[in-house]
Amino acid sequence: MASPLKRERVTPFIKATDRRDSVRRSSKLPLTQRMFWMPGVEGVKEDEKAVAGISAEIVVDSGSLELVVVAHPSDQLAKELVDLAREQKRSAMVLDVFAAAQLFSISIDSAQAMIEPDLPLFLRVPAPPMLRTSFDEEFLFNESLATLWSVAALCKSPVINRPTSDSFGGRVSHSAALTELRAGINTTSLEIFSSSVAPAPVIDVVRQWYVQNIMTQQTTVWPALPEGHGPYCARWSDPEPVYEVVVVLGIKAWRCTSVELGYLELNEQSIALVQRLGLIFATVTWVIAHDLSSATAVNIEPFPLMEQVKYVWPELGPALLEELFS
Repeated sequence: MASPLKRERVTPFIKATDRRDSVRRSSKLPLTQRMFWMPGVEGVKEDEKAVAGISAEIVVDSGSLELVVVAHPSDQLAKELVDLAREQKRSAMVLDVFAAAQLFSISIDSAQAMIEPDLPLFLRVPAPPMLRTSFDEEFLFNESLATLWSVAALCKSPVINRPTSDSFGGRVSHSAALTELRAGINTTSLEIFSSSVAPAPVIDVVRQWYVQNIMTQQTTVWPALPEGHGPYCARWSDPEPVYEVVVVLGIKAWRCTSVELGYLELNEQSIALVQRLGLIFATVTWVIAHDLSSATAVNIEPFPLMEQVKYVWPELGPALLEELFS
């Protein structure tokens, strides 16, 4: 087996390493059990409109359009998928929440909801800011999101990931413990949400107590404290985890390394977890025991970054289009 690769830091969005020939190792794994509704937005500037990237006026020819990817314009995965669709002579566009909401209309005919145009959708809706930056922009975002939510839930065309009554992220929760419960993961790991920093409840020589500022996403190891005024979330985690990422699409799955771990059945387990959470597309991060004898699922991400899936993109990209145009 190739020697594991080192990383200085792994954020709650776990990024890929430089090669696929090893299980990833990290010197810090801050709260990978946490789940955040934050699709992959790469390189967004601070001076851009705060509420998920308000677009300039976009002219869309809905009559010829065959696929809409709802994402921030800087979302690399969204752009790669649209480029791939166009290579296959399909008409596709990346639209933000506001432009996408204006594209569709909803009507009722004989007690049946009608969506026009009824198109395949790939949803990667950027999260609004944690703190309100503008009442008008927040109102506009919420109204547009409500329209898009209805369109995606009611349209007859394929949708990845189709929203449910819970959220755009299936049954995934901000609480890791609740997400684990819904996914059928048997765990007794302690998780604390608090307005002030929760100190480590006990001394643990094996694990470290990670504290995260929910507003800034900054994570530190107790007794170091993240900057800001909270609120906070805290949980135990392995200080030097070895991990594997599995990309799931429907009943297909791809591991992001080539290390021999078939006996752990990570693909099969990942598909089952994603299905229990009401998702079609997601990544599942597994912490692997140092002797490679077992694995524990620690993060399920319905909006992975391109960096997380790039090693399986040659298989994933065409599979996404097949799912959308099936």
